[in-house]
Amino acid sequence: MRIDSSGNVLIGTTSDSGGRLKSFSANGNDMSLILGRADTNNFWKFNHAGNDLRIYNEATSGSNILLGVDNGGIVEANNVGIATAIPETKLDVNGTCTSELLQLKRQESTPSEPNEDRSIIYMDAEGDIKVMINVGGTVVTRTLATFG
Repeated sequence: MRIDSSGNVLIGTTSDSGGRLKSFSANGNDMSLILGRADTNNFWKFNHAGNDLRIYNEATSGSNILLGVDNGGIVEANNVGIATAIPETKLDVNGTCTSELLQLKRQESTPSEPNEDRSIIYMDAEGDIKVMINVGGTVVTRTLATFG
C-alpha cells in the first residue's frame, strides 16, 4: 500500500495504475468507502446509511454491479438479475425462486404481451387475476380468479 503525492492510497502497486482507495468517510451511522482503478478514473462507492447498503458507480448512473461470481447476479440499467448477465426486467431470475408471499398490484391497463415462450400473471383494473401466455408466438389470456 502506498499514498501518492495526490493523497491517493494505492493498493498492490507503486504507480498510479492499480487499485486505489479514493476516500473513506464516517459520520454517525453513515459510512462511505470509494474504491477504484486509478487508470480508469472509475470508482465504486459503497455507502452504508441507516439500514441500507448501496453499491454504485460514483461517476455514472445505471452502472453494472456484480453481485456474485460465476452466474451470481448483476444490476444493469436499474434492473436486477440473479444468475443472468443481462436482466430484462426489474427483477430477472434465471432459475427457481421461492417466496413466502407474492403481491400483485392492480394494473390500470393491460400489460404488454410477454415475449415468446414466456408468461405474465397480473391483476387487472377490475381486480381479476389473469395469466397471459405466449407459446410459439401465440398469445392467450386466461382468468385465474375474479373479484366480486
